[in-house]
Amino acid sequence: MTGERWSDRVTLIELYKSYSMAKQPRYLSIASTIRRKISEGSYRPNRLLPSQKELARIFQTSMMTVRQALSVLEREGLIVFEHGVGTFVASGGINDRVLRLQGFQNEMEEHSIRISTKIVEKSLSVADEKISELFSAAANEGVCRIIRLRLLGEQPIVLQRSYIPIRYSDVVQNYTEDKSLYSFLGETFGQIPIRGHEIIRPVNLKKKEAALLRQPEGASAFLSLRLSSNLAGKAILYDEAYLLGSRIFLTSQRLGHQSRFHYSVSLAQEQDPLERLVDPDVWEDW
Repeated sequence: MTGERWSDRVTLIELYKSYSMAKQPRYLSIASTIRRKISEGSYRPNRLLPSQKELARIFQTSMMTVRQALSVLEREGLIVFEHGVGTFVASGGINDRVLRLQGFQNEMEEHSIRISTKIVEKSLSVADEKISELFSAAANEGVCRIIRLRLLGEQPIVLQRSYIPIRYSDVVQNYTEDKSLYSFLGETFGQIPIRGHEIIRPVNLKKKEAALLRQPEGASAFLSLRLSSNLAGKAILYDEAYLLGSRIFLTSQRLGHQSRFHYSVSLAQEQDPLERLVDPDVWEDW
């Protein structure tokens, strides 16, 4: 599979380029600056942040814009509002907060679903100009890649290709099947993926992917393209994953203006979608 190019990946690359080139709203820029200061220790856990009025003066903006920025950080779990007192940096700061993105294996474990992993291939240097661009690297620098199968029992249900910058090649070289790649990247280099852009689209499996997933060519699947960034907003991990449509389904719940989304696994080969809507196990902990 080395050297194979996926035209589907262009969609995410172009989206990310347009996102990066677009002028960032002021409140997001302010949130990013405060987030970095928390990470660096300039704003310490359990300590008060400057008042909203003071922050507006520091950033030379309106209090409304400051409030928008603080709302972003509150949703991320970085700060806590205390009515009548002020805004505190959350206890434990960045490292102890549940900020990192969930890898597929972690997410399944939360729902008591045992997913095993099989490594198909490790490549410490892959020449791929478009992937290198995602990491703002030179085209000839190359990237590292690891290809894995996720299995439910003996049945593969996900085929996943993960790419990281070549400077983190030790992560791929030392990765083992019992580890979460997301967690291992954080433990080894301190690069914790906390934000992701993801596109999911229905596809029909091509011959190579179908063979690895033990499916007939043309079987239905979801193709997930996800670009994950660290605290500083730098892309550090790119995933391309085929998820079997017969076993993986996507659940989303809205409450007011908020929404949540994640993957779920059907233990049965087929399940009536209407039954899922009223199945309490599907919506547990939401």
